[in-house]
Amino acid sequence: MRAVIGEGVWQYRANDSVYVRGERGVSLKAYERFTRRSVKSLEWDIELVHDVPLMYVADTEEYVDYVVRLKEYINKQDHLGLYRRPGLAGAWGIPTQNEKWLWILQGFSGIGVKTAEKMIECCGGVIPLRWVFSKEDLGKISGISKPKAEDLWNTLPASDYRVS
Repeated sequence: MRAVIGEGVWQYRANDSVYVRGERGVSLKAYERFTRRSVKSLEWDIELVHDVPLMYVADTEEYVDYVVRLKEYINKQDHLGLYRRPGLAGAWGIPTQNEKWLWILQGFSGIGVKTAEKMIECCGGVIPLRWVFSKEDLGKISGISKPKAEDLWNTLPASDYRVS
């Protein structure tokens, strides 16, 4: 894996040329040929044309932290962050049943807020989705804690039908 990590932040003069502070033995005039626009073009060339990630850190301490966390991330088995929906959250804290229904329905492909609202209205406020196993069976699934099972159970009503 390739990456470019820059330490510090680009600073610019009023004429948009790059301003470099504290460089010993380097003429500041040498940097005046770099403008905000040319620096951005260089960054885009690195990231978009050469497909190399570019990251800036404030100082050496942040650089070390970044590299350590990047190594941990690369060594992870699963990278599922983009495949997860944001958690259910109510507008005023605890979600209402209607907000729960909206959140569930938007999990189906092609269903947005407006369509989900129309579906809820069409069903008289109760979506015909039901659990088909017991709360205890839900809690036995690996990765689902008892509090999580309780929370999930309270999101959908139970059905009389059971999967055996």
